[in-house]
Amino acid sequence: MPDPFIPRSIGHYKEFTEACKQNNPKLARCAFAYAGRLTETVLLGLVAYRAGKTIEWDPDNFRTSEGDANVLLERVYRKGWTL
Repeated sequence: MPDPFIPRSIGHYKEFTEACKQNNPKLARCAFAYAGRLTETVLLGLVAYRAGKTIEWDPDNFRTSEGDANVLLERVYRKGWTL
């Protein structure tokens, strides 16, 4: 049986951009299927920690059950800068 082998990475930025350019998610060698939800979960844990409260997340409305925590979900932009 051959030794396990993982090909050397060209770097996650380059893998991601190549995957986008070629419309082939497998080139990125990361799990897009769960990465977004995992990131959302981790960041919501940080929001709850910073708010000092247990929160309930409403993904449809992009809001938590705590008004204080909702402030942490938005960014206040300087005058003249918006998205």
